[in-house]
Amino acid sequence: MEKIVGIICFIFFGLGFIVALIKFIFKNQRDKQTIKALIGGIIMLAMSIYLINIDDTKSSPEVSNSSTIQNEKQEININAPIPEQIDEHIKKVVDKNDYINVEVNEHMGRNDGTKMVLVYVKAHGYKTYKSALINATKVFKELYTSQLPIGEVCIFFKGDFTDKYGNQSEQTAIKIIMDLNTAQNINWQNFDWRNLPSITNSVYVHPGIDKNE
Repeated sequence: MEKIVGIICFIFFGLGFIVALIKFIFKNQRDKQTIKALIGGIIMLAMSIYLINIDDTKSSPEVSNSSTIQNEKQEININAPIPEQIDEHIKKVVDKNDYINVEVNEHMGRNDGTKMVLVYVKAHGYKTYKSALINATKVFKELYTSQLPIGEVCIFFKGDFTDKYGNQSEQTAIKIIMDLNTAQNINWQNFDWRNLPSITNSVYVHPGIDKNE
């Protein structure tokens, strides 16, 4: 709407400006009224251009957003091998600075051709329990709604710990396991990450992790 108004104003005031300019240059009518008309014409033309650009600015985010959504839909190559697809799904929800690696193996405990997925990500310091539950929920949801043949997912949050002798080493801060049977009972749209410890198949928390943080 702003664009249409801007175009109409641009044409109307543009004609007035041209008439005033002709009077000023060719007919030597340089009285105050003509000068005011020229200045007013310049101001109104600028406002008209502004109105036209407002409409373009409003529409550009929509184009950008639709383009982003389209890119998100295209980023998983469904023709790639299953391990590569799983890896790409995980990278969608795990920060690139936290990502370590992913291992995809045949699930030996199931005879349905599903995969065992081992996800390794970084844990941040000793205050990681809450963030681990939130991020694990994102990973479980992404993988178990991907329609890929996944039988079990085990997420390892790796962190550096210092023992009482002052020796530092990388250890598993938190490990969370969820199998397909459990995942199929979850309504992911309404699931609260706070309930994750009570419904997963296994949760390990390093003694150095404060669960209250």
